[in-house]
Amino acid sequence: MSVPDGPDLPLIPEVVENIAKSQLFYVFIVATAALYFYDHSVTLSAEIDLVWRSKWGVGKVLFLTVRYIQWPELLVLLYYGFFNSSPPDCYLLYASTTYSLLVGVTIAHVILVLRTWALWDTSRQILIFLSVLLCAITAADCYLVAVHLRTMTFFSISEVDPRAAQFYDNNFCFGITHNKILSIVWGFVAAFELVIFVMTAIKGVGHFHQRRSSLVSSIYRDSMLCFITIFGISAANVVIGYTNPGYDLVLGP
Repeated sequence: MSVPDGPDLPLIPEVVENIAKSQLFYVFIVATAALYFYDHSVTLSAEIDLVWRSKWGVGKVLFLTVRYIQWPELLVLLYYGFFNSSPPDCYLLYASTTYSLLVGVTIAHVILVLRTWALWDTSRQILIFLSVLLCAITAADCYLVAVHLRTMTFFSISEVDPRAAQFYDNNFCFGITHNKILSIVWGFVAAFELVIFVMTAIKGVGHFHQRRSSLVSSIYRDSMLCFITIFGISAANVVIGYTNPGYDLVLGP
């Protein structure tokens, strides 16, 4: 039996499926960029009045870093989403966005530490405990991410399915790894956020028994909403990273 080649070579279903997923992924990227533009446009005047015109301090630096660190990542993703990508470029893209995400999560956790420390009446013991815990988790996450990146292997679509490369006329990258390290990373993130939530809830009960000012109520309400959001995202990443067997990643336009 002869093996079909040239125009008779069938498309590999898994390749077509992953390319379709990549298109959906970039739709989300564009939608995310649009939401960021909208958010910045409607809050820019308040940001200028309340943040940029205030005195510089740790809180201001952390806020601005978290607020603007996503822009380089989004621009890189958009660039690679509309232009062809080679495997080395795909690895650089994946590594840079992964570390950028890790930096953003860490800075957000620093803000949570400072807020929790303030809620606990600037207790030195609380600050030391949370700082040590955050440093330990961040160090572990950095190590795990480095190990994960070393296991990533990228292939161009022409190496996997030449017919698909001609059909789509694009230079997609397939990234493959055979470990579930990222689920552990997100597990550490979720665990730290759970600690912050428990400590906030413990102190919140005492505050509500003593007084119910609108400011205190707003702080705890926003804290609960923030926890539900970021913990839900972290937990979802744990589940996805653990249940996805092959982790077929597609990068490209």
